[in-house]
Amino acid sequence: MTDALKRLHDGYIDGVMLDEKSDAVTFYCRYVDGSGVRVYLTGIVDLCVNNLRECNIVLLIRVFEEIEEIGQRMIFALAQTEDEAGVQRYLERLRTTAVSLKRKYFLLQGSYGADAVCVFTGELKVDPQG
Repeated sequence: MTDALKRLHDGYIDGVMLDEKSDAVTFYCRYVDGSGVRVYLTGIVDLCVNNLRECNIVLLIRVFEEIEEIGQRMIFALAQTEDEAGVQRYLERLRTTAVSLKRKYFLLQGSYGADAVCVFTGELKVDPQG
């Protein structure tokens, strides 16, 4: 994980913008010192953002190589189901697609209930906001 992502701990999640044309998502955040930063992911396969509220404090922000590492609650959110059979179908679909070997899993959790989880195949960039 990059130092720029590590520095976001206790920073703020200000917003999310999805660019469907380019299959990208941007998370607008601020470090504890107030300076803005954009976390930009490309090659979005699945995305789930819940409970985004004003002044969300970043509790956890990481990229994982295996979907099981993001936790069961976030897997259920990605699968958009509440039953185990639906989750198993979703996981099987991820495992059987050709792109599955290149997939990464982005997890952003806020202290006050905000969650964002993303399956992506492209890049992750962290850029200061100008």
